[in-house]
Amino acid sequence: MFFFINYWDFVVQEWFNGRIEQEQQLFINSNYLNLNSGHMPEPYWGNPMDCSLVIANYNPGGGADRNIHTYKECISCKDSFINEVNKRGYFTVVKDFPIIDSLYDNCKQPNWWWDYKGSKWWIDKVNWLQQILSSKQKVLLSQKPPFALEFCGWHSKNWPNSACTILYNQAGLANTINYYFINALVNSVQYSDAKLGICIGRQFFDLFKRINPSYTPQNLKANNANNYNIYRFIISGAEIIVIWGSGWNRFPNINPQTIP
Repeated sequence: MFFFINYWDFVVQEWFNGRIEQEQQLFINSNYLNLNSGHMPEPYWGNPMDCSLVIANYNPGGGADRNIHTYKECISCKDSFINEVNKRGYFTVVKDFPIIDSLYDNCKQPNWWWDYKGSKWWIDKVNWLQQILSSKQKVLLSQKPPFALEFCGWHSKNWPNSACTILYNQAGLANTINYYFINALVNSVQYSDAKLGICIGRQFFDLFKRINPSYTPQNLKANNANNYNIYRFIISGAEIIVIWGSGWNRFPNINPQTIP
C-alpha cells in the first residue's frame, strides 16, 4: 500500500505547487465530470494498512464554493484541513480518520474537525454500517476506524451516470484505475481486520462486471427487498460487497445484519 500512499502524497504536493499530475490530468480533462481542480483532492480517509474494513465511494462532493478546508486560496487559513495537509502531508493528516474521532475512545479532535462538513456525512455513514453489518463486523468497526477510498479523488457537485465504466473505457485511464483504485481497494481489504470492502453505488457493480465479464457475483438481496440491491464479488481473493438503493447510491434502507 506504500505505492498508493506515496502516489497521493505526491499528487497533492504537486497540486500545492500549481501542477496536476499527468494521470490525474486525464480525469480533469474529462469535462463531463465537472471536476473542480481549484479544490484540494480528497482521495481517501484513514489508513489502508490498519483499518477495520474498507468503504469505497465515487468521489468527494462539494467543490462548488470557497470551502475553507479544501479551496486553494485557503491554504494559509488557520484550523483548516488544507492548511494541515500543506504543513504535514496528506497521509499524516488523514491516517487516523480524525473527522470521525468522536466515534472512538481515542478521540483527538483537531480544531478544524468541528466545522468540516464531511465529518457529519462520514459519521452518518459509519452509523449506517453499524445497522447492516454482522455482529463480528460491528465490533471490529466500533474498535477501529474504516479506510474510505474514492474512485476519483477530485471534488464535484454531482457524479455523472455510468462515469466509472466510461472512464475505464477511456484511453489511458484503465491502467490508472486498475492500479490506484482496484489494486488499492483489494490490498486495503486484505489488510483490514474484517477482510471486507463495501462499495456504495450501482456503478461499481457495472465496473467490476466490465473488468471481468465472465464473473457472476453472488446476489445477497433478500427476496422481499425491493428498495436495494446487494452483491458479493471476490476480486483477487478480496471480498467486496456492492450495495445500492433503487435510483440512488447513498445509504440504502436495508434490513439489519444484511451482510453475513
